[in-house]
Amino acid sequence: MRTNNAAFTLGVISLIISFTSICICIKYCDFRGSTTISTVVASLSILVSVLIGFQIYNIINLERRFEKVRKDTEKYVSCMGTTMAGVTLAEVGTSEAINHDYLLAAKLYLNALLYIYEGGLEDDNILHIANTTSQDLFNVICTAKKKCSCISFSIQDSIQAKYILAVERYATDEIRRSILDFIRSLKIISE
Repeated sequence: MRTNNAAFTLGVISLIISFTSICICIKYCDFRGSTTISTVVASLSILVSVLIGFQIYNIINLERRFEKVRKDTEKYVSCMGTTMAGVTLAEVGTSEAINHDYLLAAKLYLNALLYIYEGGLEDDNILHIANTTSQDLFNVICTAKKKCSCISFSIQDSIQAKYILAVERYATDEIRRSILDFIRSLKIISE
């Protein structure tokens, strides 16, 4: 912000100096016997004033664009980090499901969906990973039920609401109801 104020101040000073020089030129120059040189000098001083003002405007505008790009980049990097954490949790959940630890796999898949949801990135690869993760969660729930293994753990009610939003966003219609029933069956602890 300080640079913008300095650039604006320099712009105003340059315009004042240019205007003053034009006024002095008009006062002391005899235009009745105007020469080509005085006309050229007057024209050039006007053009230089406009050019300096335009350059100052470009500097201020360029700083604004750089700031916007910086903020957008920071936001994207933050979203990408959150999303990649979700993808990593999904991979660990898969390894836990292979090791028949269905409770830990279900927790990891739910948290993976939550991180992907909170990351907010919506490209095709991320959506595919989220859909696959919800399908894997459904498979873990079904496998645990077939083996008469109870998957239950405690969660806070605000986390349950976030899980529900993530599942509603990424799970396909065929498996959404089963996963939501599973989430609603978890023990709720107050915050």
